[in-house]
Amino acid sequence: MIKPVLSCEALGNVDLVHAVGAEVHGQKAALLQTPKGKFCKVTGQIAPAISFEVDLPMGHWTQRFLLGGCGGLCGMTHVGVSNAGACVPALNGEFVMAGDDMGHTGSMMGLAQGEFGKDPQKRIDFAYRANHVTALAAKALTAAFYGQAPKYSYFVGCSDGGREALMEAQRYPEDFDGISAGAPAALFTVQNSFYHAWNVRGNQRADGTNILLQNRVGVLHDAVIRHCDTLSGVKDGILEEPRACHFDPVWVQCAAGQSDTSDCLTAEETQAALRLYKGATDAAGRPYIIGGPLPGSELQWAL
Repeated sequence: MIKPVLSCEALGNVDLVHAVGAEVHGQKAALLQTPKGKFCKVTGQIAPAISFEVDLPMGHWTQRFLLGGCGGLCGMTHVGVSNAGACVPALNGEFVMAGDDMGHTGSMMGLAQGEFGKDPQKRIDFAYRANHVTALAAKALTAAFYGQAPKYSYFVGCSDGGREALMEAQRYPEDFDGISAGAPAALFTVQNSFYHAWNVRGNQRADGTNILLQNRVGVLHDAVIRHCDTLSGVKDGILEEPRACHFDPVWVQCAAGQSDTSDCLTAEETQAALRLYKGATDAAGRPYIIGGPLPGSELQWAL
């Protein structure tokens, strides 16, 4: 384990301007006590407005650094491991960990969040620059704190974090030794129009009210699992390969005139489910996307 050669207080005064190629404002360091041990937490803002946080282990660093990507439209600084949530060394406090807000503030999924896109520089920071300069800052802080740079550096992200991972791999391949790109939201215009928007519209009546409600999708999900969980050869209640599951919501539709619908779908709910699985199409039935949400995902539908 590598021990610090610099005090946490002094780390707050390390000049990062040369490392990141931009001004750094409000830089400060403070001790952070966690169940996994003590860290030196360094925060600051890389010009024009990229807020970052770097947490450096005080006692058991294993020469590794991990930067976690944001989901949604980001807008907040979060240090975590996202889709690598079972990475024991990182969870045990053996990594230098970092995160940033992608250059703007706001809720991850708020309707007004996209306002930052009116600023060309913020678009660049969100697209690719924020994670790059945060990685440079984190590596410089690591080298100053321990007297050596990280031996291995990793990027982990899911959803927009997955897109960020792809951007890092393409634009800055020297930043990381390993990159995990989970569920990359790579085509924003398609995702936010023909996918997410259709998942709302396809589940609405003419008056705008929702047809399938959150407390009803369990009926659909349970039917999917019953039908497809043996595809792996083991009946374990787990859908291992959703793309191999060929399920028709009509199979769980209530019989005509049935009054108890607690274990089946009404005809209206069945049609809504069919629309969601199929995905957005034009008037002639031609798809705009490769498909809707996969079987097994029902409990995660935003209804």
